[in-house]
Amino acid sequence: MVLAYSGAVALPYSSKYEGFGLPVLEAMACGCPVIATPLASLPKVEGNAPLYVHAESHGEMLMALEAVLRPAEREKRKALGLRQAKKFTWESFGRNAAEIFSEAAGYVPRTSALENINLA
Repeated sequence: MVLAYSGAVALPYSSKYEGFGLPVLEAMACGCPVIATPLASLPKVEGNAPLYVHAESHGEMLMALEAVLRPAEREKRKALGLRQAKKFTWESFGRNAAEIFSEAAGYVPRTSALENINLA
């Protein structure tokens, strides 16, 4: 997938509903510009990195694809995507999950205990 995303002109992702948006995050982490819809969780994951289009607008998708073919726009979207993707790491996910699961179980661990979890 890294090779595919790294060599792609863009990831056109016109999803109408998305649980989290992992394909979009993977593409951004590879420097692939993203064209997506501002629906469901996608804007929270993508931030201002992608070009946003309406899910069923072929015209907007075409304009966005033409835009990422321009070197300046492509480089801008790549840089924004790389910066946005750095906000999501497996380490931060593990820490957040440990806290949520502990709270759900009625156990509130000391902060230092979570800091010592080795996620490697």
